[in-house]
Amino acid sequence: MGGKTHVVSLPSKWIKKYNIQKGEELNIEEIGDSIIVKTGKNVKGEELTVNVENLEKMLGRIVGAIYKSGYDQAKIVYDNNEQLKVIEKTLQRTCIGFEIIKQGEGFVIVKNLASSDKEEFDTALKRIFFTLEIMGNKLFDAMNEEEYNEVIMKDDQVNKLSDFCRRILNKGEIKLIVKPNVIYYLVEQLERVGDVYKKLAKYGIDNKMSKNSKFLLRDINLLLVYYRELFYDFKLDKVEEFYRMFEFLNGRIADYKEKGYTEDLILQEFLLEYIFDLNGALVTIKL
Repeated sequence: MGGKTHVVSLPSKWIKKYNIQKGEELNIEEIGDSIIVKTGKNVKGEELTVNVENLEKMLGRIVGAIYKSGYDQAKIVYDNNEQLKVIEKTLQRTCIGFEIIKQGEGFVIVKNLASSDKEEFDTALKRIFFTLEIMGNKLFDAMNEEEYNEVIMKDDQVNKLSDFCRRILNKGEIKLIVKPNVIYYLVEQLERVGDVYKKLAKYGIDNKMSKNSKFLLRDINLLLVYYRELFYDFKLDKVEEFYRMFEFLNGRIADYKEKGYTEDLILQEFLLEYIFDLNGALVTIKL
């Protein structure tokens, strides 16, 4: 048109889905060799209904899955007050922006009241990294039950931030995120790191960690910090250094194993492997 722009057709199914009207402005974003057409509207589809009357142990996980899946509103049908308490606790503990907007006989309606954008996603991901760093440092310094419990409580924050990131990725709203499937794996793996820190803290409450175990933990923590710095300031030659650090720590664990397994050593072996396994996501994202 006029030699400056060109006309492109938009799928009628998408137009109807978002109720796009003639003359309405849409956002255009250029990402590599792709052009993304966006509207700020939410889909007004049918409300999701989930019946959890027969659930007990998995109830909290199902509520979390509703949130992570990207639904903005859902009706949850339950059977008793104990189930309601679990629903409320899960929403409070891990579902950022999800609130109960209506409660009736045997059901609640939950709705997302928070907006999300790329900046919020980036901030949440950085907070996961730094929270894990704090957990590792506190675990190394912990001397009593109260200090170990501080580490355990920090894991709730990691879970909440991880669920928030996964929700945004599943909604598909943020198209500026490069390789979202790989980022999803990264987030899940970071949450596993938090789980191991939590288990080590629980171990420390009832057992005294040896001096060797403590200093091994300190150095594994440094590997995680090195990864975080590499993630935000990627240099290919530093990937090789990341492997050397892992290999050295793995060798130390092998030496300790010859003297006998202890639970904290087993957990630190998992911790080291989880951190090292992040290398695939790093290189895939950055190259």
